[in-house]
Amino acid sequence: QGWSPRSDAIYFAADIARSNPYTLDIFRMDLNTRGAVPVTNDPRNWEEHIGISPGGRKVTIMSSKCCSVWNPNDLRTLRAELYLPDSDGSNEIQLTRFNTPGTPDYVEGGSVVTRSVWSPDGRQVLFGRGLISAFEDTGELWLLTFAGACGR
Repeated sequence: QGWSPRSDAIYFAADIARSNPYTLDIFRMDLNTRGAVPVTNDPRNWEEHIGISPGGRKVTIMSSKCCSVWNPNDLRTLRAELYLPDSDGSNEIQLTRFNTPGTPDYVEGGSVVTRSVWSPDGRQVLFGRGLISAFEDTGELWLLTFAGACGR
């Protein structure tokens, strides 16, 4: 959840028109028109924790779309990764692979990426990762550095 860089819009997560409160989407509300449009629109997955880049062209989001084990009726099955789409939701790239066996940062039991925040120069994103096996007892901070000013 956050403000656009020009303060003319806000981004938020909500379960608008969903039958399950754990299938959130991200919306952008124009503060002049008061109209809200979906940035994500996936009735099966949980998408939340948007980070808005300093230039406003890119965002980071947490999404469960990575992981087929996700069942919105059982929170113990939640797994989520960090994604980088344009601010309208297009051109999405998966940034993390914490839940992919065989990758360097995989942890048995699953992970959930949480809140993310961009550096002022748009070159880095700081985000959290919780480990499902000990979710209430563990939390990690990760720093992702882009090759260039991705967020400007």
